[in-house]
Amino acid sequence: MTPVRNSASKLQHNSYTGTAITSSFPMKYKAQDNLVFLERWFNKFPEYKNRDFLIIGESYAGHYVPQLAHLIVQSKVKFNLKGTTVIRESTSRIQHRFNSRAVFIWSHGLTSDATYNIFTSVCNYSQIRRQIQNGNLTPVCARVINQVSSEISRFIDSYDVTLNVCLSSVHAQSEVLNQLKIDVCVEDETMQYLNWKDVQTALHARLVGVTKWTTCS
Repeated sequence: MTPVRNSASKLQHNSYTGTAITSSFPMKYKAQDNLVFLERWFNKFPEYKNRDFLIIGESYAGHYVPQLAHLIVQSKVKFNLKGTTVIRESTSRIQHRFNSRAVFIWSHGLTSDATYNIFTSVCNYSQIRRQIQNGNLTPVCARVINQVSSEISRFIDSYDVTLNVCLSSVHAQSEVLNQLKIDVCVEDETMQYLNWKDVQTALHARLVGVTKWTTCS
């Protein structure tokens, strides 16, 4: 396939090409579900069966990537499994990794000393993530994360805080992008693209319980 990038309301062809099976499995899914998906996918596209197969993921993939690889080996399915890779794995170290976020953003001057103090003493990031995941964000933690978010602002790329900001003016942004090789608005553009109805139809994606798809929703 040829990936595309979204600029404002238009698509542009990406000069890089590749082939990938991508999926984002919620935590409730089991390795068996993933295996069924792969078996059906390879049955539909048998021309890929003899290619080297890698399982690559990030974050919670620290759990489901090795589980899936183990099941593939056990099941003796006809996938040419060559290895696995996990980036920023979410395993038993999740609490320490999440809570280092407070130090990171404060040390880059993105939050005040006062906000850093409440982010490390009143309600830390692992607590906030856990509460959001369980659907019971407390008023205290809600106030903390709102204060942190307001100081960082939505224009800072949380994956690379040293990048130029994603400007709110389309005209101003186009001026910057003409000089950059990195699209600093890629998350906003991806969100816009994946909320197009024709894209969701093509991907057989359904919004259940929400009106708009957002990153990590």
